[in-house]
Amino acid sequence: MDPSLYSFVNRFELLGLEFLPLLFLFVDCFLILNISVYLLRQAGFESREAAETFLAGGLVFLGCIVLTATVLGGLGVLSWQTLFTLHILIWLGLPLVQQRRSYLQAHQDLLEGSRRYLRTMLSPLIGIFRAASWVRGKRLESVLTVTILMTLFCFVILAVFTLPLNYDSNTYRLSRIAYWLQERNIYHFMTNDPRQSFMAQNADLVMLWLTSFFRKGFPLVSLAQFFGGLLSSAAVYALSRALGFTRLWSLGAVITLLGMPNVATQFFTSQTDLFTAGCLAAGLVFLLRALNADRQLDWSLFGTGLGLAVGAKGTVFYWGPGLLVLLLGWALMQRTPWKKVLKGIVIAAILALLLGGFNYAQNYISYGNPFAPADRVEEAHSSFSGSRLHYGFLNSVAYIWQVFEPNSNVPVLRPLTDRIFKRLQVFLLALQNPHFPAFPRDFQIATQWIQSGLSEDHASFGFLVFLLAMGGGLMSIALLIRSRHTETIGTVAIFISTVLFLAVFAFLQAWTVHKYRYFVLLAPFLSVLSMSALVKLRMKGQKIMLLLFLSSQAFMAGHVAVHSRHHGLLAMMNPQAAANYAFWDECTSLMRKTGNKSLHIAIVLRPDSWLAPYFRSSSNHHISPVLLSTLRQYGTAEAFLAANRYDLLITDPGTVAGRLGRVRSYFSTKHSQMGVRLTDVNETPNPVILPITGPYSDGWTMLNTSLGAENWIDGTVVLNLKNPTPFLRRIIISSAIETKRLTLKPQQREAVIIRGDVVDTITLEASPAFVPAEVSHQSPDRRALGVQLDLYTDEGSPT
Repeated sequence: MDPSLYSFVNRFELLGLEFLPLLFLFVDCFLILNISVYLLRQAGFESREAAETFLAGGLVFLGCIVLTATVLGGLGVLSWQTLFTLHILIWLGLPLVQQRRSYLQAHQDLLEGSRRYLRTMLSPLIGIFRAASWVRGKRLESVLTVTILMTLFCFVILAVFTLPLNYDSNTYRLSRIAYWLQERNIYHFMTNDPRQSFMAQNADLVMLWLTSFFRKGFPLVSLAQFFGGLLSSAAVYALSRALGFTRLWSLGAVITLLGMPNVATQFFTSQTDLFTAGCLAAGLVFLLRALNADRQLDWSLFGTGLGLAVGAKGTVFYWGPGLLVLLLGWALMQRTPWKKVLKGIVIAAILALLLGGFNYAQNYISYGNPFAPADRVEEAHSSFSGSRLHYGFLNSVAYIWQVFEPNSNVPVLRPLTDRIFKRLQVFLLALQNPHFPAFPRDFQIATQWIQSGLSEDHASFGFLVFLLAMGGGLMSIALLIRSRHTETIGTVAIFISTVLFLAVFAFLQAWTVHKYRYFVLLAPFLSVLSMSALVKLRMKGQKIMLLLFLSSQAFMAGHVAVHSRHHGLLAMMNPQAAANYAFWDECTSLMRKTGNKSLHIAIVLRPDSWLAPYFRSSSNHHISPVLLSTLRQYGTAEAFLAANRYDLLITDPGTVAGRLGRVRSYFSTKHSQMGVRLTDVNETPNPVILPITGPYSDGWTMLNTSLGAENWIDGTVVLNLKNPTPFLRRIIISSAIETKRLTLKPQQREAVIIRGDVVDTITLEASPAFVPAEVSHQSPDRRALGVQLDLYTDEGSPT
């Protein structure tokens, strides 16, 4: 086989992509598209704007997926087969409700409606290939359209062919998707990481639909975020046009959005922020239409977008005061009678509750709180000291500090942005009375994370967008005071709602660097405000300034696509180079040791452990999350496995240290997690060394004082020791049978053979027990002691 073709095939296998499931997924997309277009046509939707047509179809498309998945998950019959069957039944049944004599003719009309929808949606894209589009006056518009298309094409390639290596997704989002598919329902379940239950579900349901057609892995899950990015882009264009921008400036607003680093990174990840932003922004487009024309369909589409967004991420609730400002401001702009507004709000609220309320109802039943367990809500909002005003001020300064972070700004501005970034950092580090106790430690960690490279968790809007957006809002307020221009009211409402969201968030949320990605929710509005600033300048060279700004945004989009640490081009071409690949490989290496036979596996891992790679690693395994407290009740891993008839227990070594029993154990590549199974008939248990202190790293155990070993059968263990410190280390190793003492010179390695008795424990003591701070910088390897394990049975053969 040709090497390039072999690599291509391997990439599909790594991602879990298969041709036949992909075909079924395409057919299901076709069915849902037909259903969506039918519902829109029956409701009387009309628009000549391609962006609005796409937004309407996109919202109903997502609504169909979420609603059908919620119904089937609630009934306990959720799978790709039931989803596909239900969509076929709905598609076949649609013509029956039409007043037509011929069923076949009705279905032909159904297909014709989809054809017209696609033609309307794609007409601007087709138009750029016509010579007339490149004549003077439209040439720049065509260039911007091509730039948008090329950027989106790059983003979708990354979304399809990059492993889902986002940290949060692999700890709780993707793992619960796999568990839902396994159990065929979407109810809460017992887990050591409660986020698997209480977090909002809508984006995950769309990811579930995408990946359910495949037998293993999580292929195509990032397309949910990509589609959210498409909705955001179309919403920015539609809002810009509704506020009086020309096509040129509206396209510029879209490029502004695509070039925001925290937005661009989200296009090809398995997170939920961009999905939420897209649904919300799309819904707001129809709120503006509803206030203008008072059509029930527009109110319904607004409710659909709001429900999808609320059901995807709880941060939408922080935007509540901003929504009220938008509603009031846009109603004044359109001079809509308040009676019609109240009627429309009722329609929208019903749909929002239908599409977004399922998991909040579950939370209320489980925890007595619609959002999360009470201690989680309290932790997120009350971990501060001092006045609320001081708290909000310092949070705001921290968010502004991140605007200037190096990876989110173009190189030409770095001399300025880096200087401001460092000044603000010095100010925040020097705080004597921090606004909540964990701030100094969290902020120091944040500075290290940001320096480590560009990632979706830490990137910001960038200084240029922040400056223009604030300028556009303030200029709009000044213009409104002077002229009371109708369309300016709409821009001012957007600005005030954006500021309100930031204020509410800063005054309520305990800050960490990761929370900046939540501000992706504001990205569509900041794009419109940025263009508003350039439009209102009205000075010579205005278009040159536009091109310079858009060039910088296009550069940042490309920069993000290439250099994203987890999902960029480099990570796609070489997954091993991705920053989080080590976590993925750590889990999958352990699963590979189980072979291909079907196993019932118990997983007992702490919160923030990577869970997703264990699920869907094979279509043969059945995986059950087990509480830590439940495992500890049994005393030993042997007793737990025997009582529950599990084939394998996956846990971290510290959880079962000193209480394994007679079992066989397997370690992952870096020995931080282990698999444990009962011994077969006449099979010998293997000695297993478990660390008491310190984590593992690259096969060498970082230990300060001791390690424990159980499962002895009067066997022999070989310990390979290394002293990575710049001074002598005295080591004492003891078992029930013997004690050995040795001295290791700096960088010296030594193999120590020690015999153990039945159910013995080895202890290891090092003096000094740790690397003193004043000498630790002298060695690039600051580990206190290196231990590598070679395990042998009585016969001397490796186990």
